[in-house]
Amino acid sequence: MVERDRKLQIPAFIWAFVFGFAAGESRTLTGFRRSYNSTADEPISPGGFYQRLTPSLAEYLRNLVEVALDEVAVPDTVDADFD
Repeated sequence: MVERDRKLQIPAFIWAFVFGFAAGESRTLTGFRRSYNSTADEPISPGGFYQRLTPSLAEYLRNLVEVALDEVAVPDTVDADFD
């Protein structure tokens, strides 16, 4: 997911997923892509976007959630990698 520097902007992708996918009744992949494109500096095509929805992305997001939950559980110990 983050090994290569390509068009996909990871921070915009994560924020679009968290805020764009968490709100509203209709949560579709097309809506997720639209949310990303409205947030990112450079929009990405549907094919380029959907090919990134892989098991490794799911693992990456799972790890982000685990780190975030650990930070919430112990807020006085912020890891430098999390910043």
